[in-house]
Amino acid sequence: MSVNIRFDDYDLDDVSEWEENLDSRIAETYVPRRHGSYHEDTFVYGSRTINMRGTIFRSDWTTSRTVLSDMKKRLSRGKKKLYFDDEQYIWATLKSFSHSHSAMMGQGKAVDFSMSFICKDPFYYDVDSSQSQDTDMADGDTITVTNSGNVTTPPTITITSNGSSSTGIKITNTNSDINPVSYTHLTLPTN
Repeated sequence: MSVNIRFDDYDLDDVSEWEENLDSRIAETYVPRRHGSYHEDTFVYGSRTINMRGTIFRSDWTTSRTVLSDMKKRLSRGKKKLYFDDEQYIWATLKSFSHSHSAMMGQGKAVDFSMSFICKDPFYYDVDSSQSQDTDMADGDTITVTNSGNVTTPPTITITSNGSSSTGIKITNTNSDINPVSYTHLTLPTN
C-alpha cells in the first residue's frame, strides 16, 4: 500500500521513504560540582523536520531530467501544505534538496533524490476540520468540544459576542494526557 504525498498541488509520487524528527525545547541549567541538571518538568515542541528520499525513473534520461527540474521548481515555492493521504497536512518549507545521477544506475534513466522540509508549526491538521457552534447561550451554559482524532494539535477557538454586555469566558483543557491549559474571564467589548 502506497501513501499519497503531496506538496501544495504537486504529487510526490517518486518518494519511497520519509522520516520525521520532532525535538522538544527544554531549558537546562547546570550547576558546577553537581550531578545532573535542573530543568522544567514541562516542555514545548520545537520545529518538526521531515526528510524524504526517492528515485525518479522514467523511460529515458530526458524525461527523468524534466521531472527532476519540475520537482525542484515546484518545491521551492515557500511555505505550503504538505499532505499525507489527503487526510492530514502540515505547513512545510523546503530546507534542502539534493540529487545524484549515475550512468550505471537504471541504465542512465534514474535519479536518486533527497529533500528536507522544516515545519516551524510542528502540528498536523485534519483536512476536514470539525467545529462546534452554539449561537444561543444563556448565563451559566457550557460547551464541550472534543478532539476525537488521533493527532495532537492545538485548538483554534473563536468567540464572537453580539450581546450588549461584557461576557465572562472560561476555556479549560481537561485532558490529563497533556499539560492542562486554562484561560478564565475574558471580557469582550460590548457592541
